[in-house]
Amino acid sequence: IAQTQAFVPPTLREVIQASVLTDPYQTGVEAQPDGSVDVVLMINSVVFQGGDARDKELAYLRVFAEKMKPGATLLYHRDWLNPQDLDREPVTALFAEAGFGTGPELPMPERMPETTYFVYFTDGPQRMEATLRRGYILVFKRAE
Repeated sequence: IAQTQAFVPPTLREVIQASVLTDPYQTGVEAQPDGSVDVVLMINSVVFQGGDARDKELAYLRVFAEKMKPGATLLYHRDWLNPQDLDREPVTALFAEAGFGTGPELPMPERMPETTYFVYFTDGPQRMEATLRRGYILVFKRAE
């Protein structure tokens, strides 16, 4: 954490906080007072699965909704989607069920192709190949 803070400008160190998370459903904002967070950026850091994970995902998002100020913004960005990743509609429905209203969808850069090819290397001679779809940038607002 101390090494991360070195990259934060001194004027922002009081408002930008880093924390170590030990569970994939920890948010890092649990200790913040309810209604105190101005903005949340989820940039390629959270992948929603749906299905059996839906209840945990809703609980996860509801923590953010509790901690955010009324009308505060949450930006959710995924640059590339694996074939099994949720697309816009189910992600938007998940956020709505957690108490968020929708804002505009921000455009991805025009130079990004619709698909790309990606190779995952594992701990051995195995490798997995996947065609990824271009993602999205969604804006959500906490209810007033």
